[in-house]
Amino acid sequence: MRKGIKNKGLSELVIVIVLLAIAIPVAFIVQSWLTQQTGALPQVSTVSANIEKKWYNADTDSTYMIVNIRNNGDNLVKVVDAYIVTPTGDIHSITPVNDTLPISIEPKSSKVVLFKISGQVTIASMLLKVYDLASNSVLEVKAG
Repeated sequence: MRKGIKNKGLSELVIVIVLLAIAIPVAFIVQSWLTQQTGALPQVSTVSANIEKKWYNADTDSTYMIVNIRNNGDNLVKVVDAYIVTPTGDIHSITPVNDTLPISIEPKSSKVVLFKISGQVTIASMLLKVYDLASNSVLEVKAG
């Protein structure tokens, strides 16, 4: 200590130690809370679709398409809408032949669906609108 000067208050070293003693436990509490929050997020199902076969039937003047839709997630999903995209970019709504929309697909399973559109149409790709019930989200799935 210097002569003639009285030290009042805390030294800088004590202040740094007190701040560290507060900051480190707070950082661990925040980290623990964030870890719990990310674990609580709903898992969105992954859905894939493949066009297995497409053909035109002159007798019915319709284009048909067999599509394999796979639910790779852990939640039930429902296909609520289906569209085809032509090479020019036009989008047409299509309907399943043997099923009605919405089509439910159980977790870790797949479903083969026959779709039909009137007339002779060249199909570039297909779009499916899929609703995931557990996460309350809508997915757009493209099949090529």
